[in-house]
Amino acid sequence: AAAAPRLPGQQQLLQRRPRAPIPARLHQTWKRRALPPAYRRHQDTWRRLNSGLEVRFYDDQDIEKFVRQHYPQYLRLYSERTRPVERADLLRYMAVHRHGGFYADMDTSCLKPLEPLRRHPCVVGIEFIDDQGRPQYLQWFFGAAPGHPLMLEVLDEVQRRHDSHQWDSDHPDVQTLEVTGPRAFTAAVRRVLQQDPESVVVHDAGVFGMYRMHQQPAHVRDRAYLTHHFRGEWKEHWPEHLRD
Repeated sequence: AAAAPRLPGQQQLLQRRPRAPIPARLHQTWKRRALPPAYRRHQDTWRRLNSGLEVRFYDDQDIEKFVRQHYPQYLRLYSERTRPVERADLLRYMAVHRHGGFYADMDTSCLKPLEPLRRHPCVVGIEFIDDQGRPQYLQWFFGAAPGHPLMLEVLDEVQRRHDSHQWDSDHPDVQTLEVTGPRAFTAAVRRVLQQDPESVVVHDAGVFGMYRMHQQPAHVRDRAYLTHHFRGEWKEHWPEHLRD
């Protein structure tokens, strides 16, 4: 299916390929403004280790306002993807595209300052290598300069996957992974790397956290900028084969 039409000026943004550094800004979202104590502690680590970091927080109501105001061409996509986690996926791509900065899930904790990452136009991390020897890229943390083409590429990939209805009969969590989450993000990253390899800096698995980080070797833990605690509430009903 065709991607959602771009608004006037967006094609120029896609072509611009920003080389500006990533702003000292962090985007986060959760369903309510009143955060659970664990999430407040996680959020404090980002502030404590990054002096001057601007934290922008969005609850579920903020997301809809943001889409309507800045990305109306994706409003149908937002309306039809009804799971809160999928709408949070859309928000992360849009917020980083619009304002630049980093995105981090609420169940992540910062381990060291982000300043070395800011010199690049865009940074992403490898989650794991699949059975074909290709990386899957994680989207619980990434960063980019405002207007970076990767973010629009992800949104267009999500739109294509949504309109294809390919995963409609799958388990809802599989749909999330494929349509709005890391599988869609990975497809977009691969495409942008093919078109312009210098526009995205890729970090090895573990640099942006990984599953059971505490069990990884010391050389992996020492390079990590963050820990992902994998507390995502949307995964509570995963089938057993996905839990494994």
